[in-house]
Amino acid sequence: MSAASPSEALDLLVVGALTVDHFPDGSAAPGGTVLHAARAAVAAGHQVGVVTMAGSEPDASAGLDELRAVAAWSSVQALAASVAFRHREHGDSRDLVLLARPAAALRLPPDTPPARAILFAPVADELDAAVFDSGHAERRGAILQGWLRDLHPGVPVTPLHLRDVPDDVRLALEQVDLVLASRDDLLAMAPEPAAQLAAVRAVLGTKPVVVVTAGSAGLWLSHGPRAVHVSAPRVVTGRATVGAGDMLAALMLAELSEGDPLAAAERAMEAVADALAARPPTETARAAGVDPPRPAG
Repeated sequence: MSAASPSEALDLLVVGALTVDHFPDGSAAPGGTVLHAARAAVAAGHQVGVVTMAGSEPDASAGLDELRAVAAWSSVQALAASVAFRHREHGDSRDLVLLARPAAALRLPPDTPPARAILFAPVADELDAAVFDSGHAERRGAILQGWLRDLHPGVPVTPLHLRDVPDDVRLALEQVDLVLASRDDLLAMAPEPAAQLAAVRAVLGTKPVVVVTAGSAGLWLSHGPRAVHVSAPRVVTGRATVGAGDMLAALMLAELSEGDPLAAAERAMEAVADALAARPPTETARAAGVDPPRPAG
């Protein structure tokens, strides 16, 4: 189902599955890059569209209601069951166990409106090479995590090497403007962010700006022959970090232009820090599997 097209081009179109995320305390919530990225981009004043897929679970329905409320345009591909993960955070890293994966690839509908930027954001390998040919934008970006996950229901997710990605997807990734992955996503390629950055560059060639995020340690960025480390503007403690990389990718891509990508990264990092600081402490407790403080008595 698609909403009516906006009157002008979208600033950002985010493409990826909505998830239902389960936490150690027994709670669940809607998630996925599409939700975290849309929230951040709309809060920054961008006109956002989403193409997503989801089942009919209550948490998925709540996530879709939020997306429809904030997005200028949306399209939802129905699934029998939403993509689902079990989460547990450990400082800057987290463990994921796949509970349910999509039964079909996600497609852009024919009535998808034009967008200045498109962010391809799979969570469980739901985007194949065909999706890169179906959307047209001035800038295109991709979050690598969903292609770099070895996915087996009931088993902890482990990282794949970028060379394990299907050839047609990898060739398409070589032509986008921005690729982003976390340090944990790239552990099959190298142990540390600087080496991971070089490894991604070696596989994808010279065109994309490459970003490797490392939580409170900041990020590593490669633009052509230039590679730099960017420290976090400030470290936010006592808040959940789920979705931080998704927000960063959306905000950076929305502002990426012919200018210096480093400036776009620094602005995006500031905005992500603000967003994390605004989260309630109880959200961190749930995501980490720790009961929030209770009143005495």
